Formats: sequence, structure tokens, C-alpha cells
Amino acid sequence: MKKYVSLALTVLLLVVLSVGCATGTSVQNTTAAPTATPTEAPTEAIDENSFQDGVYFAVQQEFSKTGWKYHVIITVEDGKIVDTVWNATSRVPGLDKMTVSEEGNYGMVAFGKAQAEWHEQAQATVAYFLETQSYEVGEGFYPEGNGKTDTIAGVSITVSEFYELAKEALESTPVASGNFVDGYHVSTLDPDDKGWQYMAQFTVVNGTIVDVNYNSQSITQLDDAGKPVDKKGLGFDYGMKEKAKAAFEWFEYAEMIENYIVESQGFDVNYTTDKGNTDTIASVTIGVKEIDLLFDKAFN
Repeated sequence: MKKYVSLALTVLLLVVLSVGCATGTSVQNTTAAPTATPTEAPTEAIDENSFQDGVYFAVQQEFSKTGWKYHVIITVEDGKIVDTVWNATSRVPGLDKMTVSEEGNYGMVAFGKAQAEWHEQAQATVAYFLETQSYEVGEGFYPEGNGKTDTIAGVSITVSEFYELAKEALESTPVASGNFVDGYHVSTLDPDDKGWQYMAQFTVVNGTIVDVNYNSQSITQLDDAGKPVDKKGLGFDYGMKEKAKAAFEWFEYAEMIENYIVESQGFDVNYTTDKGNTDTIASVTIGVKEIDLLFDKAFN
């Protein structure tokens, strides 16, 4: 009997030692120093397509040969793009391209044999953009390399301009809230004694003046196509530097004045002569009474 008891105790001891060896590693791991973990682990997945809320704007720097300058207005709410406007303004201030097309006066179908008018194709492009929520386009989006795509149904116009502006807008700072009424404010003056009619267009987004186009069109001079010439269209051919020995051409002075209005959000200058000269806007030596009147007429 003692032999059996001794044998049983020996077996029991071997089992205990075996279990201890098998669990030794596990016990040692539970008492080891914990590995480093982030102090602020994210509670939810990060949305890489999320944008900062606000209203964004971007505009091309120059008017094209056809006289249009494109811009976009993008509204973001709760990190998503909820509204987008793709439009263009004319070098000679007047109706915007969307309105001209909607009123049937752009003529892409009648004269360009297009499948749809410009405003319809622009709206289709915007709808696709709102759906995809991205200004990034994949390889093959422009199969011919000319800025046109067959990805968006019913669109045959160049869309690279839109996507370039959308990227520029969303990578910029949102437009600050201002006190003006959103839209395209156009004003004109009666022609002067030399036959020049001054005009301006002020683009307002989120209550802020974001773009200004100041120009003057002749009521007596025509170009080779039989259309009235304008000072911006003439460019260096207007001849201020050559004829009047001015430091800049008229269109360059106009751009300085435009920039001043956007920066100051108004037109409050100190006049130094009865002809309308001012020392408020650096480097501008032409009279500015016309743009002063145009600003007041547009907003008051």
C-alpha cells in the first residue's frame, strides 16, 4: 500500500512540475513591461476627403483670347462639398458666361455643333465633381491630353480649367465673410468726349469682393472683326508708354486699381488734382474718378 501511495505522490509531483514549466512563459509575459501605445488613439477613421468648412474661390489670372476668364466658387459644409459654381466673366464687363448661355446667346449648339450648350455641360461637370468629392483625376481622365474627358457623360468641353481652379480654391484659405451682396455687379458710365465708355464688374463671394474688372470700350473705334475696341484688349497697343511717356500701360494701371479694391474692400482715396489723380494707390498716375464713380454706382 505504501508503495502505491509513494508512486501516486511521485506522479502528482511530476504533473505539477510539468504544468509549472508549461505555464512559466505565460506568467513571465504578463509581468513584462507594456509596449508603448499612442497617447491619443483615434476613436474613428480619418476621412481623407474631408475639407475645412467655408466658401472658396479661385480665378484665372488672365482673360483668354476669346475674352473669358474662368473662376470657381466652392462651398464646404460638415467637411463635404455641397455647392459649386463654375463660371466666367468677360473682358468687357457684362453678363457672365452662365447667364449668356442660359439665355441662348452663346450658341455652342448652333454655331459649334456641340451636343449641349455650355451651361449644361458646365453643370454636368459640377454634378460629377460633387459626386466624386475630389479635384484629383486619375490616369486616363484626359485621354487625348487636351483637357477634355470622356469620363463625364455628355461633356465635350475642356474641363481641365475647372479642375485646376477647384484644386487651387480648396487648397487656399476660405473667403472671409463680408458686407456686400453676392453676385456680379456691373456698372457703366456715359462715354467721355473722346468716345471712351468706362465700365467695371465686381465679383462678390461670401460678402467679399474677390475680383474686379475695370475696362473702357470705345464707341467710335472698331477692330478688324468690326467689334468695338477696348483698352484692355488693346494692351500695349494703346500706347500710353509710347505717346504719353507713362511708366505703365493703361491695362497695367487698371490691374493696380483692381488689386487695391480687392485688398481694401472699398474705394476711399485722397485726390491730389482736379483731374482725379491720387497718391493713395502706389504707382498709379492715371485719373481714378471713373472707377470711383463706377464703384459707387455698383454698390450704392
